[in-house]
Amino acid sequence: MDVAFLIDASQRIGNDEFKEVKAFITSVLDYFYLAPDPLTSTLGDRVAVLTYSPPGYIPNTEECPIYLEFDLVTYNSIHQMKHHLQDSLQQLNGDVFIGHALQWTIDNVFVGTPNLRKNKVIFVISAGETNPLDRGVLRNVSLRAKCQGYSIFVFSFGPLHNDKELEELASHPLDHHLVQLGRTHKPDLNYIVKYVKPFVHSIRRAINKYPPADMRPKCVNITSPNPENGGTENTV
Repeated sequence: MDVAFLIDASQRIGNDEFKEVKAFITSVLDYFYLAPDPLTSTLGDRVAVLTYSPPGYIPNTEECPIYLEFDLVTYNSIHQMKHHLQDSLQQLNGDVFIGHALQWTIDNVFVGTPNLRKNKVIFVISAGETNPLDRGVLRNVSLRAKCQGYSIFVFSFGPLHNDKELEELASHPLDHHLVQLGRTHKPDLNYIVKYVKPFVHSIRRAINKYPPADMRPKCVNITSPNPENGGTENTV
């Protein structure tokens, strides 16, 4: 599988919580079997890590909505990835633009990467509701991604979340793809570390279909992305 971790590093998340999230990602990496040569191998998993959103980011400008820690072909060992996360992963302290971050990730991390895997997985770690300027984009981008076969798994923590937004973002069935925590502390994070393992196993065994059968009628008339209008015309 090809996997991207899209991590909330905004001002919404506290320093201690951010450390816990780093520890969570580090633990979950043990569930993957990395490709020996991620650029040319057709077998094995590949993993990318991105954070969102940088301070001062404004939609529909040339600014980038994410910070790319490493992409799918940067590393071929879990040890290298863990080392990077420990030494280099920093909080950005900007605002929250999940939709724009998700679109950038699909366009620049997945699309165009050689030997793209059949299983394309995005883990979104969210500490709060997205910016109002991002809501339409998030709704359209997440629907389009799911229609294109991406599985989107969402961890939400903290009090500032929007149930409808999270349910629109996560893949279905929701009980397999959405975990909501009131706040981060070790028992909860240990729980979701364990929760991820059967999910990864279900992806490998193709237990869930992406998109699920009941969603396919919605996917028939989805238009192509148009970044110029910020997603407002990408209708179903």
